[in-house]
Amino acid sequence: MVEGPGATRNARKAQAAVGGVVQYVQGAQQLVLKKKYEGCQLIQVFSVGKEVFLIFCKHDKSDEIALRLHFGMNGCLWLRNANAASRLPAWRQSEGYSLRICFQLNTATPKAELVLETVSSTTSETSGRVARAKLERLAKQDVCGSSFEAEAVLRVLHSQRASALISDALLDQERFPGVGNIIKIEGLHLARVHPQRLVSGLCRQELLTVIQHCREYALSWLRTGRAPHKRVYNKTRCETCQGQHVQMVKLGHGLRRVTFWCKKCQPLDP
Repeated sequence: MVEGPGATRNARKAQAAVGGVVQYVQGAQQLVLKKKYEGCQLIQVFSVGKEVFLIFCKHDKSDEIALRLHFGMNGCLWLRNANAASRLPAWRQSEGYSLRICFQLNTATPKAELVLETVSSTTSETSGRVARAKLERLAKQDVCGSSFEAEAVLRVLHSQRASALISDALLDQERFPGVGNIIKIEGLHLARVHPQRLVSGLCRQELLTVIQHCREYALSWLRTGRAPHKRVYNKTRCETCQGQHVQMVKLGHGLRRVTFWCKKCQPLDP
């Protein structure tokens, strides 16, 4: 799954097209009226958790429409000059693109165009108002957000997810957007917290430590574009204590996710 760092990096790539006017939209079979975007200007791009929003303004400035992009398990986004070859790695080009948007840029160079392409992404439509409201509502809780406040996440998890497993609560995109399975697993391990403990069973400092480790892991990933060193995720032996076999169990209510942990480093009854 593309987690918060990947979505944030995708949004930053797409921001280079802000100010461009849409020439055409291809792909995105979910969009019935793709031609309505032609002539619209891209005025803002931002990410919220694992989602990227492209905000467009219509010709007469009367209304805004937004595209929401989600990148699933391994989606990606690239931006290139229209006259350049696709920047998608060769092994991904065979998948075909999910969305392609060509932008005419308002520059001194005639016919300056950028092409935005995504692979293995899904696209849906919303309004600019709804997209911005989500950004404002979750800004302090977004694991990669510039306005992040660990205390804000702590408050909402304690008040709204107290009865949940901590491994479930961390994946709640309405409470801690951007956290995916890797960030969850490694954040819990670094905080030495067992994934089957309840949120209500964690003291304030334990929960705050989990949140902070998830944030630090996500920011390291965001800076480099690669997930930091994994100590238990997809491992057979813990790389912290160097001795204990890693436990692997599907946990969670509803969507059960494979979870890894070390019984020695992360005891259920500390």
